[in-house]
Amino acid sequence: MLDPVDGLTRLTSDFRLDRLLTVAREARRELYLVGGCLRDLLIGRPVVEVDLATDDDPFDLARRTARRLGGAFVPLDTQFGIARVVVKTRSGGAIQYDLARFKADRFEDDLRRRDFTINALGLAVSDAVAGDLSRLHDPCDGRGDLYRRTVRACYAGAFDDDPLRMLRGFRIAARLGFHIEAGTLALMGPRAFTLDRVAPERITEEVLRILSVSDSASPLCEIRAMGLLDRVFPRDPGQPDRSAPAIPALGSRWGAAPAPAEEACSPGPEEPATGPTSAFPVLSRLEALLGATPPPPAVVVFAEYLEAPTCYGSQTREILKLGALLLDVETGASGGGPSGPADRLSRMRLSAKAQATLEAVVQAGLTAPWRSGEVEPDDLSIYRFFRDQAPHGPGVVLVGLCAEASRQGVRSLETLVRAFAERRATVIDPPRLLDGRAVMELTGMDPGPGVGEILEALREAQVAGRVRALEEATDLVRRLGGSPGGERR
Repeated sequence: MLDPVDGLTRLTSDFRLDRLLTVAREARRELYLVGGCLRDLLIGRPVVEVDLATDDDPFDLARRTARRLGGAFVPLDTQFGIARVVVKTRSGGAIQYDLARFKADRFEDDLRRRDFTINALGLAVSDAVAGDLSRLHDPCDGRGDLYRRTVRACYAGAFDDDPLRMLRGFRIAARLGFHIEAGTLALMGPRAFTLDRVAPERITEEVLRILSVSDSASPLCEIRAMGLLDRVFPRDPGQPDRSAPAIPALGSRWGAAPAPAEEACSPGPEEPATGPTSAFPVLSRLEALLGATPPPPAVVVFAEYLEAPTCYGSQTREILKLGALLLDVETGASGGGPSGPADRLSRMRLSAKAQATLEAVVQAGLTAPWRSGEVEPDDLSIYRFFRDQAPHGPGVVLVGLCAEASRQGVRSLETLVRAFAERRATVIDPPRLLDGRAVMELTGMDPGPGVGEILEALREAQVAGRVRALEEATDLVRRLGGSPGGERR
């Protein structure tokens, strides 16, 4: 754990606070570090982004800062006065600064209007550059709550001013290993319905941030108990509750780690106590799989896929966890399903790529396309599976390993993992022996879907072992080109 004073020195250097101070003084502005960066500094966690508060127009100050540091200016929220500056680093990374205007006439009053006491911390940038933590502003005893490992609302109307703070509180508590103070929880329940007025984009971003926590099933269990999950995924009152299928605790070499142990969860009103594993079985198993040490081959094989960036600063692994959560909600394991898969998916505000991934894993979780009767899939079945699911095959397999109820289904999924790991170049993505131009020259066909059909038939013949060389490929294409369906020149 980094000493706070040493951490402040590093923060000043890494985030070029001396140059920010110069810009603020030239503009004759007050400028303070606020919120999470100071919280993390005080408890020895690495600081990854900086929030700043100023007494006047944050957009003007952000533009000046961007020019001075050679960064990009981004107006995040013109209504509430929030701007962002992103500066690329020599290592290929980026430094991010968010600037906001005081929400009150005095800085201390601005801190009192923040979400939680552990975020209601402020330090003048001039004091940070001087290395002086003794002048830290802490009007709500945030340092005391850090010591007590407590998340506490700054004031009674904190959730009225921004209902999204309720979800954020659970995320902060889970990430830091803190607990939410009883009085703060008491403020949430009666206000759960106010989450309906929050923009879907903000809710989606916060849900993804919650899912980035290694054990997100635990805070989600508490979120469910407070009635907030039904506001995130509204359900049709007429839809019957459905029980999730029993999931065997399989810990095979290629598949998932054993299911995590049942943990305590605060029950909702008139509801038996349940744990994250029973409330969110698919999500819990996926988190056990992704967090296993050492990582199982299924995670190692698909590591590049899992780490691919998507949207809202998240990775594909969070999108898969969102899919697992939605499967738990849809099956009724979380206490009742939403109004249906299509409506539920339409509520997500994701990038096109992330939305396609989410839809693929949810649809596959409901239809189990990996099942092949009582036998394991052969090479041609493996090829067709990854072709039909492309580019989402790895995600479908990972979520499938955690949603599949039958042992035969799990064995089929493990066969898919082995094929991806050991025979990808021959079974899943075999080399192209001929291209479309060659097919047209050999058959006399004009461009059209018939050419693609012949190419696909050729690839299937390669996978099945019927074609191994260029001469065999040429013979097959000539035979196929003589059958009906192709457009001739």
